[in-house]
Amino acid sequence: MNQQQPHTGSYYAATVNEITDYAPLRGTQRADVCVIGAGFTGTSTALYLAERGYNVHVLEANRVGWGASGRNGGQIIGGISGEEKIASHLGAEGESIVWEMRWAGHAIIRERIETYNISCDLKWGYLDVAIKPRHIRDQQAELEALQKHNFPYEYRLLSRHETATIIGTNAYIGALMNMGNGHLHPLNLCIGEARAAVSLGTTIYEQSPVLRIEHGDNPRVITADGSVTADMVMIAGNAYHFTEKKLRGSMFPVNSFIIATEPLTATQANAINPQDLAVCDPNFVLEYFRLSADRRLLFGGRCNYFGNDPEAIKGKLVPKMLRIFPQLGRSSPPVSL
Repeated sequence: MNQQQPHTGSYYAATVNEITDYAPLRGTQRADVCVIGAGFTGTSTALYLAERGYNVHVLEANRVGWGASGRNGGQIIGGISGEEKIASHLGAEGESIVWEMRWAGHAIIRERIETYNISCDLKWGYLDVAIKPRHIRDQQAELEALQKHNFPYEYRLLSRHETATIIGTNAYIGALMNMGNGHLHPLNLCIGEARAAVSLGTTIYEQSPVLRIEHGDNPRVITADGSVTADMVMIAGNAYHFTEKKLRGSMFPVNSFIIATEPLTATQANAINPQDLAVCDPNFVLEYFRLSADRRLLFGGRCNYFGNDPEAIKGKLVPKMLRIFPQLGRSSPPVSL
């Protein structure tokens, strides 16, 4: 069972618009739907159902957006893992169905930010950078798919020189620019969606880890100090499922870490990312980066490390960042997590 915790220290937690403080669950409650987990999946589900008139109660072990939803790369990138295989099982119209699915999240984000006035530093623009020739071939195939489906936003392939000009590094041999992808402050988006759901009647309980679920026609979700009986239960905890034993063995946690520089000067930021784009490479063990709203470089990637020692994470990721942007080493921006 998770220990009850505030948000993990991070750039996102330090710059959040509001600190949530929803009361823990007390006593016996009744709902149409009980959602376990208040990350992106849980808050989005609650908001969607609340918009349609359902009585929704959300149980969160820690705080809204406490897990990866509130401390990720913040990049909005269209795509579904295994989409070709999925399309092959959907018949003649499968390709079109999957293509629409891969961009549906973008439309939801756009609509919700506008409808509920969610301030989360939304910016559009993304580079899929190439390191090897096969990456260029993959990008050409993606370009043709964008053309085939009449993608409504700007996109184009960039040469090695154009890529270096746009993001101030010679680390890549080319890129595919897509202005339909983008980036934002994920914790502020998650909290904004939670606030919107609450405004429509949803009840959120923080610091309320679920102990067990009693199954039946009307399942009962039990915490240390209360319970919610509902017509349906939605489990939205992702990596933090501790209640259903059959789910524990089906998940394998994969850690990715992010470092942040101190705010760069306008000159430094314009030298490495003048168009304020999100960037990601296509490697299986990938690296990704972008600028924050206050011009910090947020740089993320995997490292062979298990634990939570900030200095160890910093020691692994700073050399990777400086390999791409050696000029930052010369200007020596302090780095934090």
